[in-house]
Amino acid sequence: MAGVSLKISGSNDAIRAAAAKLHKVGAGRLALAAAQKVAPVVQGLSDLPWQRRASVEGKPWAPRSRKYFHPILEKTRKTRRSLKSRAIGTNVVTSVATKYAKFHQTGTRKMAARPVFPVTEVLPSLWIAKIRRTINDHLASVLRG
Repeated sequence: MAGVSLKISGSNDAIRAAAAKLHKVGAGRLALAAAQKVAPVVQGLSDLPWQRRASVEGKPWAPRSRKYFHPILEKTRKTRRSLKSRAIGTNVVTSVATKYAKFHQTGTRKMAARPVFPVTEVLPSLWIAKIRRTINDHLASVLRG
């Protein structure tokens, strides 16, 4: 599990002022607000596989065995449109509403996997960087007051 660290530098007065602001906001409320800021970022990142026709990790999706006139995984666009990221407490949860999305994610005996979610427990570096930047920007705005 990746953690988030906060580095505060400057004079003692600046550090005391920043610590006082963080204390005033409260860690719980700060984490809830940060999750609200991160959810739309994760929503955008979750759409990247469709834009790139590749897994989150960058591995191109397997080609089809037959020709179709629509892009891979976009016959009705139902799965892509149903993808939702939302903050639940201090967590960000991404889900998809179609029952068959799991078969695209993992593949079957007759169909190659075309994952749209990370396949490892570690998020891709692009995701980590954007999430960290969002949290850091949020903390900076709170500290500015």
